[in-house]
Parts: sequence; C-alpha cells; structure tokens
Amino acid sequence: METQLATTNWLLGVMAIAAALEALIVVAIGIAALAAIRGVSQALKRLDAEQVTPALGKVNVILDDMKGVSGTVKNGAGRFDAVVRAAAAAFEMLFERHAASSKHRERVM
Repeated sequence: METQLATTNWLLGVMAIAAALEALIVVAIGIAALAAIRGVSQALKRLDAEQVTPALGKVNVILDDMKGVSGTVKNGAGRFDAVVRAAAAAFEMLFERHAASSKHRERVM
C-alpha cells in the first residue's frame, strides 16, 4: 500500500508543478498582451498625431475651397439660366411678332 501512495503522491506533485507552470504561462501571456496593447496604442496615437491630424487639416482646407467654388458655380449657373430664359423669351417674342406681321401668307407659285 505504501508503494501506491508514493506513486499517487509523485503524480500529484507532477500535476501541481504542471498547474503552477500553466499559471505562470497564463500570467506571462497576460503581461505580453498588455505590453503589446500598450505598444499598439502608442503607435496609433503617434500615427494620429503625425499623419491623420495633418491630413484632416488639409482635407478641411480643400473642402472649404470646394465650398467656395461650388457657390461660385451655382451663382454662375443661375445667371446663365436667367440669360438663357431671357434669350428664349426674346426669340419667342420675335417669332410671335413675325408671325403676326406676316399673317401666315401663302405663296402662290
């Protein structure tokens, strides 16, 4: 019976050591993950400060310029539309005058 207890105790010791090693591995993985997360966070902050923020500033300047250009284009299109409508009205009036003065005379050949 003493032999069986020695074997059992030896196996329990091996299992305890394995459990302790597993716990150490889990703690090490947690520490490594925390370090990786901090590194990625710092890299993202640096990328934001060096790349994203200046690019957004440039994009905002371009959008402001485009807003001004689109306003100018809208004004020009409105004026062009008014000129076209006035020209169409003038041509219509000339056509009506011509039709009224000629009274749709037919030519006899």
